[in-house]
Amino acid sequence: MEFCEKCDGLLVPKKDKKTGKMVLVCQICGEIYSAEKKKAEYELKVEIKHKENEKLEVVTENDEEFKISEEEREELLEQYRETLELFEY
Repeated sequence: MEFCEKCDGLLVPKKDKKTGKMVLVCQICGEIYSAEKKKAEYELKVEIKHKENEKLEVVTENDEEFKISEEEREELLEQYRETLELFEY
């Protein structure tokens, strides 16, 4: 952790809007310090929050309704191979 030289406030890593570089910003007085020397020690993470209607449902192979027989699987693979052959040069 780093602290502000002026007010001893906690310095938090943030991305500078003008330069796009990472800087350390005091949470109390807003003083900005360069983070170039300490860059390897900090990692900026951005959390993206989605609205309920933007969320996806993940379907896995374990879902019973999506299981197929070995015969169906082989048939689908053959159709896939035939489709790929159409695009080969």
